[in-house]
Parts: sequence; structure tokens; C-alpha cells
Amino acid sequence: MNDDAPAWWNLLDDQAQAVARMITHVLQKPIRELGPEQARALLNTASPAESITPLDHVEQLTVPTRAGSIRARLYRADGAGRDCNSPAIVYLHGGGFVLGTLDGADELCRAIAAGSGWTVVSLDYRLAPENPYPAALEDCLDAYAWLTRTAPELGIDPGRIAIGGDSAGGNLAAALCLHRRGGHAPLP
Repeated sequence: MNDDAPAWWNLLDDQAQAVARMITHVLQKPIRELGPEQARALLNTASPAESITPLDHVEQLTVPTRAGSIRARLYRADGAGRDCNSPAIVYLHGGGFVLGTLDGADELCRAIAAGSGWTVVSLDYRLAPENPYPAALEDCLDAYAWLTRTAPELGIDPGRIAIGGDSAGGNLAAALCLHRRGGHAPLP
């Protein structure tokens, strides 16, 4: 990106302009021109040393899929144990199907679990371009099916599992629902 601020920046409030300036300082050219490795190095968020929303129970999971396995992270609200039979939400991070990690969604998932009392299961689905479509969707379909089967072992009510996400994750959540509806499978 160049040093000249676009004319439309004048339409932004002061805080939005500050964010725009920070982004152009970090990104010397548009994300689409960086390539996946450089974009991930610049934009993927690492876990902070100390979370803003501490939880008593955060568990790393390995979820079997048709392509092998993916990582997942389970967040349980304080005071809820495996015997609580809680509702759950499968959370799918955003990132344009190329970016995003479990660590980048960590604080949001902690806040959802703490604020709702629900169990949150965050998925680290395979990313493009190394894993082209439908790899991410297949990971989500397989992980959701696995979760519904193993829910009681994890302290989750199998009849109360929702799915959601942001950006690309929201797209995957919608695609998962459409796929299940098309196959006459129970919906989240």
C-alpha cells in the first residue's frame, strides 16, 4: 500500500482512521499479494501469555476426520464438569479459508463459554490453498458428526449442539447445516 491515504479515509472517525493507519503500516502491500505463508506470519494471532478470560477447564482435543485428524479445543465454563450435560457450540474461526488458528479464536471462545455457560468446541480445520475445497467443509462435517457421537463422554448434551463462526467460519457453519439438511440428518 502506498503512503497516501485514500480520500475515503476522511469519512472514517478518528479511531477507524487510526486502525487503518496501523494496518497500512504493518501491511506494505495488500494481503492478496503476500501469499499464504507471509500473510499467516503477519496476521495469525498467537495465544497471549495470560488470557483475559480465565477458565478452569480448557482441553486440547484430536478429532478424527476422513483425512486423518484435526486439532480442536474444548472450553468449559467454570463450575461445569463432564457430568453437566451442557449445551455446546462448535466454533469455526474466520480467515478467508487461508488464515486463522485455534489461538486466534481462543479469547473469543473463552468469553463465549464464560458468558453463556455453554461448552465451546473450536475447530482447527484445514486451510487453503494447501488443502483446497472441500477440505475445510469435510473437516467440519466430520468433526460435528464425531462430536454428536462423543458428546456424552465430553459432558455435552448431544441434542443441544449449535454451530457458528465468523467470516469463513460462518460460511462453513451455514454449509454444514445445508449439507446435513440435504442428507436428512439432524440439524444443529
